[in-house]
Amino acid sequence: MEKKNQKIIIAVAVIVISLGVGYFLDFSKLKEVNNLNSQIKQTTASIEAKKSYYAVIDSKMEALNNAGWSSKKESIAVNFTSTPFFIPKINSFFQSVVLTNGMAMSGITSSIAVSVKSSDQTATQESGSKSTKVSTTQETAMSSYFDQLQGPIKKTTVNLNIVGTYTAFKNLLTQLENQTRIITIKSVAVSPAGQEVSKSGTKNNLTFNIVLDVYSY
Repeated sequence: MEKKNQKIIIAVAVIVISLGVGYFLDFSKLKEVNNLNSQIKQTTASIEAKKSYYAVIDSKMEALNNAGWSSKKESIAVNFTSTPFFIPKINSFFQSVVLTNGMAMSGITSSIAVSVKSSDQTATQESGSKSTKVSTTQETAMSSYFDQLQGPIKKTTVNLNIVGTYTAFKNLLTQLENQTRIITIKSVAVSPAGQEVSKSGTKNNLTFNIVLDVYSY
């Protein structure tokens, strides 16, 4: 009777051990399967994100093609190309845009184009003879922008002296903002220029001294 009980106990122990080993093996396999499922989910999400990205790029390219980009890009590229004629073109552009806004150009000077370094980018605002620094956040954003650009970039500094009304000057700034050339205004100094009497009335003219940078490749 005791031998039978021992055999039963041994059999039960073997069954329990077998179940334990089987459970341990199944648990390890289950953990491995869960890891694989997690990797599959991450890969699927990455694929979907890339599909979405390329779908946006395709839609942008289609919009450019529909707008006739292939025929317009050459005429736009001229505005950014550094050639021996770049400075004369820039000077002619500023003279034209100033006259278009009803202002008079009293002087214009341009520096030689220099390579752009993000650490050299500064911005100031001036009122009369008093100058104040723009926030470092704006300088940091500009530096970050230049760090992302590819290839050599050149900067030409232009000094403009123009005469006109405050309203005309605001219109000039709007036009500069909306055209294709890359321009940043570094400083503006304003001083009285007297009154101008005409049939349409009296205008209070101001003299604006503007320092700005024009960028090219």
